[in-house]
Amino acid sequence: MRLAAGEDLSASVAAANKVDGPAGFFLVLRYEDAEFFALRRGVGAVIEYALSAGAMKELQLSGVAPRPIPRGLKSPRFQGDELYVPPDAFALFDRLRRSGEITVRPVP
Repeated sequence: MRLAAGEDLSASVAAANKVDGPAGFFLVLRYEDAEFFALRRGVGAVIEYALSAGAMKELQLSGVAPRPIPRGLKSPRFQGDELYVPPDAFALFDRLRRSGEITVRPVP
């Protein structure tokens, strides 16, 4: 819930908590997919991020773009795509959040 409270993204935290694939920050576009990842390690929460068109444009210019969620042998069939934010884009993401271009809230 620290992210919902406005904590900045951290490359060291992302690296320490990654399960598979590259370290980074991942947003999924469908609630059902978010729920899977929130519960993947037992206890978690779904957090909603809303990105303005301007924020999305800036992120895309830095290489962040929607893509299919990679599947493993035990993965469910995902309903949507993900937005992968690599560690080198964390500062931009945090700046956009602090400026109000990205808003965050826990989902009840």
